[in-house]
Amino acid sequence: MLNLAERHYLQPDEDSAHAKINFREYLAVATAPVIIVAFFHQWVLTF
Repeated sequence: MLNLAERHYLQPDEDSAHAKINFREYLAVATAPVIIVAFFHQWVLTF
């Protein structure tokens, strides 16, 4: 537990960069299905 706290305080830049990567991945995973459903819905409406 102390090792995790020490890593967090000694390397804040690496943690923040890692958090940004995770946020981007989460954002991509969250938006991709919405975009796919939107295109599919638009394609269905053309018929």
